[in-house]
Amino acid sequence: MEALQVQIAVVITDSDGRVDKKGANQVAVGLYGIDGLRKTQHDGKKYIETLCDMLASTAGLVMGQRGVNIPVVRIRGVEYGFHESATIEDAIN
Repeated sequence: MEALQVQIAVVITDSDGRVDKKGANQVAVGLYGIDGLRKTQHDGKKYIETLCDMLASTAGLVMGQRGVNIPVVRIRGVEYGFHESATIEDAIN
């Protein structure tokens, strides 16, 4: 970041299966530089989205699952505030 003068957020993902669904999905297990939750308001109601898991799932479309061996995906176009102190704990119950 110092050499390029660019701030980059990182979401670390892992496969997650559910008992009520076949197959697996990617979920966030760690992050750096981005809040795990995105809070919005629409028609007077407040909504909380698990932004880190949405990004993990998006990356999973490109990364694939076992045996594909694509370890890094770059996602562009997502607006977020850079927060160096954000942790995955913010998105866990």
